[in-house]
Amino acid sequence: MKQELKSLEQSLPNWIFVRGYDSKGRGVDLIRAAIAGLENTPYRYGLFFFDILIPYDYPSKPPQLFYHSMGHSLNNPKLGQDGKVDVPFLQVPYRFNILEILKFIQNSILNYQECVPSSSRHELKKKRKYNLDQQEKKKVAVIFKQTCETMLSIMEKPPQDFGDFVAAGYFRKWSNRILLCCKEEMQKHNSVMDLHFFFKLLKAFEANGSYCRHHYDHKLKSLIMNMDKDTERIDETFFEKLFKYMG
Repeated sequence: MKQELKSLEQSLPNWIFVRGYDSKGRGVDLIRAAIAGLENTPYRYGLFFFDILIPYDYPSKPPQLFYHSMGHSLNNPKLGQDGKVDVPFLQVPYRFNILEILKFIQNSILNYQECVPSSSRHELKKKRKYNLDQQEKKKVAVIFKQTCETMLSIMEKPPQDFGDFVAAGYFRKWSNRILLCCKEEMQKHNSVMDLHFFFKLLKAFEANGSYCRHHYDHKLKSLIMNMDKDTERIDETFFEKLFKYMG
């Protein structure tokens, strides 16, 4: 295990952050990992927390994984809302290491392809990278919205020992980029609910210490925040004015 911890120190990929715990005085037996969603995926800039429980007879037996869903679904068959993580190689005999598990989660599970039924993946691979049909585009947008909902819950109640990292570190750095991604999605899928959610997320970032004033007109923000969520869809001229104000 000491060798694996050293490997994590030296070779941990960007956008993965870990902390080890020794709960029984026998060495590290729990690793908590924060894994950021990569660009060009529906999980982009999201922050996802996993616990890796190391058995006393590791590596003879594989570790156990738990995903902190924060009560949200990501429509990902590999990540259960109950915390279950489907990693196919966590079985006996175990021939992998912690670093490989973390890389697999970031590159293979937090990836749009995992959200597509296996029968459709061949067709998806035949398409150009960004040439998704309307149904797929909508699904990507939904997953990104769910990713942002998870962000809100993490900011409200960050996992133990990650409070400063979540607030003063990660989201303060990436809040503006996340809001730009939200604007891009709203321009594709215009709805009042999206507007409410955008300002809810923006408000959380501002409360967290991020400067977001350049993303909106103050009067417009007040208007949107006071709108009833059940208001019928507003005509396109409203959105033209909206995005002009929002920049």
